[in-house]
Amino acid sequence: MSDLPSLLLLLDGNSARQPGLLLQSTRRLAAKQGYTIVSEHHDHIDIMIKGAGFRCSLSRGAGLVSEYKPVFCTIDNDSIGMCIALELGDHIGSGRTAPTIIRQLLEFAVSFGDELSLTAVLWTPAKIASGYDYFRDVVGQYLSGGAFPVLPLVDFKSDGDGEISSAGLSWFSNQEITVSSATLEQKQLVRRAVRIVHDIAVNGPITEEMEIAGLEPNEKLHFRLSQDGNRVDIAISSIME
Repeated sequence: MSDLPSLLLLLDGNSARQPGLLLQSTRRLAAKQGYTIVSEHHDHIDIMIKGAGFRCSLSRGAGLVSEYKPVFCTIDNDSIGMCIALELGDHIGSGRTAPTIIRQLLEFAVSFGDELSLTAVLWTPAKIASGYDYFRDVVGQYLSGGAFPVLPLVDFKSDGDGEISSAGLSWFSNQEITVSSATLEQKQLVRRAVRIVHDIAVNGPITEEMEIAGLEPNEKLHFRLSQDGNRVDIAISSIME
């Protein structure tokens, strides 16, 4: 996992010619949304939202775009003028996996993004670069009661032999998954992995081994936990097998 803050907001080249943009934008946003600014510094601002603390700061992460997986994103390093990091306050600690905190962080990102007219969003735990319009759309759906925005926040790696593994899910649940099947194609595996990631991100990590029905009538999902509980292996089989 990267040592950079988890959420990086990217602005185009025009932003570099606007001194004080971070401070001015944060003040406007706080006034609009009722956020409380706790402290202001030349390179970062601490803010309180519904009892949870967040920090927004200037970041060095803009030069990393080429290293990230693009999701509806076409920007390159040369087109970026400023990078602003959003991170959780130190007091939150392991509480970051609480769905309420996750929702507040994503809501803050979209509110800030609209204020700044973002170009893209980098999610460092999974090394994903999302175009801002797409990020805003799927996060907005989630905040309105829709599905967890899996694709801009969790990546999937394939071994090319009927198995895919998540990357970045542990930020939300302290747990990663591997999904395997002897019969399903890659696209079908990803579809099921996305569904499982949604359930874990919204409801919490898997805590026990189990077997449940799959997406299709003849499917079964077999959940097996690693000894430390940090990884879940899910084997998909047909009831006829």
